Amino acid sequence: MNLHNEILEHEKKVCDAFGCDVLEIRTKKRTDELVFSRALMYDFLRRKKRTSIPFIARVYQRDISTIKHSLENLKNLLTTNEYVLEVYNKLNN
Repeated sequence: MNLHNEILEHEKKVCDAFGCDVLEIRTKKRTDELVFSRALMYDFLRRKKRTSIPFIARVYQRDISTIKHSLENLKNLLTTNEYVLEVYNKLNN
């Protein structure tokens, strides 16, 4: 499976977990569900697929600083939000 298809497949899983529309994950909307979904996708691409932050920024049409900020916030969310931690663990097993 190529990286593009893996990204689409993982986006579906993440969006299903947060109850958001997979078509909206690449939009500018900032609902909690979409913010959490994007953060998990950035983390998936960074850690599991070993892609660069500039690559992730291009895929999601975001600034590099936005990706870095989101990844940093995800660390905090995983210690303060039990639901995000549960979804994170479920998707990474």
